[in-house]
Amino acid sequence: MILLLGKNNAVERYAKEILNIDLDNDIVCYPDTTTHYSELSQWIELAREEKPPVITTQRLDMINEFFHSDLDFKVITAIESDGDIKARIVEKEKALYIKEELGLELR
Repeated sequence: MILLLGKNNAVERYAKEILNIDLDNDIVCYPDTTTHYSELSQWIELAREEKPPVITTQRLDMINEFFHSDLDFKVITAIESDGDIKARIVEKEKALYIKEELGLELR
């Protein structure tokens, strides 16, 4: 499983050009826009059940929920730079270290 982060256009472009995935079937955006923060754990359960290849989100609280879950995934942060698409790819444990110990945002 991949947690794909970044600005929407960079995420879409990385998914299409690098991962070669179908945006309609292989990538999910969690949570929906009406989800209250107290319901985020339900989205972790949904990910556990559905096992989507790629998950994306813009919500910091959802990212935090993923990092503290027992799900296994890589974190890819996609960025556009001078017209090129680039990415930082780290394992979940390294991403958690970057976020919590170094205080950097991954999205």
